[in-house]
Amino acid sequence: AELEDPGNPDNKLGVYDCTMSLTVADRYGNPVPDGTVLNVGLVDKDDLNSAGTRTSRLLVDSTVGSTAGTTLNDTAVDFTTASSSVNGNDRWIEANDYVLIPTAPAADKVRQVGSIADANNLSVNKAYTADHVGEAYQVGAALTGSLVFGKKQDGVGTLTRGTVETTQGVGWVVVRYPNEVIFDGYYLVARSSDDTAARIFDMVYYAQAPASLVPDITTISNSSTVEFTLEDAGGYALEGVTVSTSVKYVANAGGLVVTASPSPTDSSGRGAVTITVTGGVSGDQATVTLSAVETSATITVTIQ
Repeated sequence: AELEDPGNPDNKLGVYDCTMSLTVADRYGNPVPDGTVLNVGLVDKDDLNSAGTRTSRLLVDSTVGSTAGTTLNDTAVDFTTASSSVNGNDRWIEANDYVLIPTAPAADKVRQVGSIADANNLSVNKAYTADHVGEAYQVGAALTGSLVFGKKQDGVGTLTRGTVETTQGVGWVVVRYPNEVIFDGYYLVARSSDDTAARIFDMVYYAQAPASLVPDITTISNSSTVEFTLEDAGGYALEGVTVSTSVKYVANAGGLVVTASPSPTDSSGRGAVTITVTGGVSGDQATVTLSAVETSATITVTIQ
């Protein structure tokens, strides 16, 4: 995938374009004819928060009770009240929201909401070919302002909303998203225009690598909590990231032991690592390396 900011360096728009390719073949492995059209869409899946945990953005994430004709039944869910909240705004199920059954055959993977028949029955836009009782399913939509386009190979890179045309079996997709959703999860939905072929890709909104990881201090002599700032290459704060740590002993004559325990970064990209130092004699030294998003920083521990 290729990532770029469609703004300019002096006036960032706060959005990224992530360009990806889809290969499309027939059952014999031959590329489909040039100009084959795919429909593409997005479903926001979850939010990576400053606690380093994920909160669902799906309207429904449950198990199919039954699928018969154009009706999906689930007695464990009340479709009339199922909702998601993004930036404090509540959103309920609406017509044309996606209904995804990832483990179903291609012809049944993707549907769209027609209407809510009643609390436990959802009407979809096209009849199911089989009963998918017991299979996991999701109802969702693009709720964060993210967009998806096809990118034509016309020498200009013309963007087309929601559709992709293939050339030599390859279609190009551009996902445009605000920087505030970096590392949040989403589903990229791709299907043929006749719904006989479909794929659901489990994705995250990428950061631009390499990141910048800058500790407030780089040398300590005893147990300390060191704060740091983590930003991607575009200068955007990376939230919910727990850096990995490693310790290397440079000199250890006195039984020096150093451990490092990081905490996730907050919405400003600020995180911390608690470094515990025990033992050691004057001159003993160790380095603690913090790593994340293809970058690293080193803190040196020197016993005085």
